[in-house]
Amino acid sequence: MADKSSQVDILTSIDTPLGGDDIRKVGAGLDVKHIRDDVWYFTDGTVVFLVEDKLFRVHGAIFARDSELFQALLSLPQGDAQRDEIGGHSDDNPIVCAGDSIEEFRALCWALYARPSDILLQQDYNTVDVPKLIKIVAISHKYDFAAYQDWALGVLGAHCSAYPTSFFAKCGTWSNVCTIFRLASQCNQNALVQEMEQSWLRRTSNASKSEGLTAFGYALDVAETSDSFRQFHGKLYYTYLQTTVMFCVRFQEGVESTGILDTASHIDTSLSKFSEERRYRILSGFWSLSRLWRKLSQPPKLENSHPPCTGNHTRDCVPKWQAWWKDALDEAMGQGRCENDPGKLIQAMQTRVRAEPLQLACASLVEKQIGLMKERFDDTLADHFLIPKQSSDSKTTADSSSNSELPRLSLI
Repeated sequence: MADKSSQVDILTSIDTPLGGDDIRKVGAGLDVKHIRDDVWYFTDGTVVFLVEDKLFRVHGAIFARDSELFQALLSLPQGDAQRDEIGGHSDDNPIVCAGDSIEEFRALCWALYARPSDILLQQDYNTVDVPKLIKIVAISHKYDFAAYQDWALGVLGAHCSAYPTSFFAKCGTWSNVCTIFRLASQCNQNALVQEMEQSWLRRTSNASKSEGLTAFGYALDVAETSDSFRQFHGKLYYTYLQTTVMFCVRFQEGVESTGILDTASHIDTSLSKFSEERRYRILSGFWSLSRLWRKLSQPPKLENSHPPCTGNHTRDCVPKWQAWWKDALDEAMGQGRCENDPGKLIQAMQTRVRAEPLQLACASLVEKQIGLMKERFDDTLADHFLIPKQSSDSKTTADSSSNSELPRLSLI
């Protein structure tokens, strides 16, 4: 954040947003008749803001108390040339908050003027207004109301953790889900981001249904905006492949049956609903993961690494390791637990090594490496789908653009 002196300097330019945000001065004598807000227009207020077509007359001291940005804006004395240029003294010369919605500004006012009983209602999942809290996070993040941003994020995080299966529905719209997910990431609320990722993946696992595809589409929209979501991006595509049984090679109930010749000429068009880029990633990922499965069908090389094996590594450990891997593979395939899914095969190997420890001189090292296989697999999922790593310049652009408001969409 810029210091106060730099913020005040910014105000000397009428056309320059304050601190990179959209607070702008307008001249006196507005041509359009604006409407006073029914709730947040106080006759004894000291500053007037214009948001869309609504006028908000509030107490400047309350806004300046918890925001250095507003403190810099409103601390200039009356009669000061800069202060007069900024406006905000009357309905005819308000401070224009371009880019804000009326509902967002009302949510900010509510937070600043809230009574204890109003705050307590937000702690209860039955009475919490999640869309309002999301708006508070968004506008508090924009205007440096750090205490209110952190409070709202804390409440949302607690509710998401306690009620992960219904939290998305509480958000009301997919626009709200996308907004709070991105803001939680920008504000380093890692626990909330992880909870929401898991909820999103669970919803995507119903990708055979329309609601699952909707969840998948919105998740991709968000994941594509920032390199910080790259691992999540890869998991989304992987989950989609799993739920469309792309890895399954067994007889499947419920698949529509057609005639012999029609079956031979059947063309699947299910990917036509996706953009060309997304189809490319799905197909590339399936190919790459299928090749990984082929590689896993053979025992990985057992290297005599540091610390070195204390036994006869080549004569004893390597053959036993190869036999163990083949037995584990046959068992997993025989039970139908992993089909051609390399991720599930790795999980099956981890389960087997815990239940049946290796009888090798270097067993502890091998078991440790098997334990790390799933982590390595998750870390490289995005590479299978050829998801690029953004450069620092493009990442900055993406993060900046993610501050813009998402379109308001239908209820989940």
